[in-house]
Amino acid sequence: MSILKEKFGTMPTGEDVYLYTVDNRKGLKAEFIDLGCTIRSLKVDNGKGNEIDVVLGRETLESYLDNKGCHGITVGRFANRIHNAAFEIDGEKFTSDANENENLLHSGWANFGKRMWKAVIEDENSDSISFEFFSPDGENGFPGDLNAIVTFTLEDKALKIHYEAVANKDTIINFTNHSYFNMNGHASGNMLEHTLKLNADFYTPIGEGVIPTGEILSVKGTPFDFTEGKKVGADIFSDFDQIKKVNGYDHNFVLRGTGLREVAYLTGDKTGLTMTTITDKPGVQIYSGQGISTADTFKGNSKYEPYQGIALETQIFPNCTEYSHFPQALVRCGDRYEYTTIYSFDCE
Repeated sequence: MSILKEKFGTMPTGEDVYLYTVDNRKGLKAEFIDLGCTIRSLKVDNGKGNEIDVVLGRETLESYLDNKGCHGITVGRFANRIHNAAFEIDGEKFTSDANENENLLHSGWANFGKRMWKAVIEDENSDSISFEFFSPDGENGFPGDLNAIVTFTLEDKALKIHYEAVANKDTIINFTNHSYFNMNGHASGNMLEHTLKLNADFYTPIGEGVIPTGEILSVKGTPFDFTEGKKVGADIFSDFDQIKKVNGYDHNFVLRGTGLREVAYLTGDKTGLTMTTITDKPGVQIYSGQGISTADTFKGNSKYEPYQGIALETQIFPNCTEYSHFPQALVRCGDRYEYTTIYSFDCE
């Protein structure tokens, strides 16, 4: 096990950005950058002597400074969308800067993915690395000084992500990671032939602005039924209204059970590599990557295409602040926000 630190570039402010490579020598190697607490690559040994980089990523710091699609970043303070960029806590209204029409997406200009985090390495021979971040009271309308820490640990062929945060005022917190996955390899073309299975019998349909309507509907008999597993692209070009709204999937699925449990399985059609997603969150946003830019250049000077990767964003339901029957993101002053997501890999 080892952690390698090397300079990745220099911010316009003059601050150096570093790339950290963690290799557990058990079949998993990961790259992180302190800008955005970002996963840049995740290389899995396929058991045949080859490494498969299953995470889409960018080549240079400059491309991460204009990271359309939020590739690999840690999203906070509130992942996903808030209607009209406003929310209430105990009757007090708070307003953020809208950045997706009139709505807030991934916390707008104050998104944690656009900020510098501090790397913490307790042991350079460890298989774990943490990143710390401070967000001041009122930043983009969110109340409370907030201290956040995200810890990445490589456990055999699994990447464990542990999120923690504490604020000195009542606030809302909803972190996630925005990596796009392709089990055939990041530069292998679209992932529409991948098989996806979800332990989710319900989903939250969307209205205008990709905002949940407040309904919780059964997936049965719809393109949202992945309970038995099917190809991601099987219904992605259907005439189903919810699919047509976003040209694919950009929806929250209601996960079965509570506590840390397996919720999703993604298998590459060419490699047979399966990623199992394990989380203690109630929902997962499935985004099928239809907005991935064909104009940008990515890792290894690769060109990506729409549907090149799929995001499985474990989280509280989007726009939960508007619907009391959704799981809530409210965290009281001094209470610890804490959750875990694990991406575990297995080859046929």
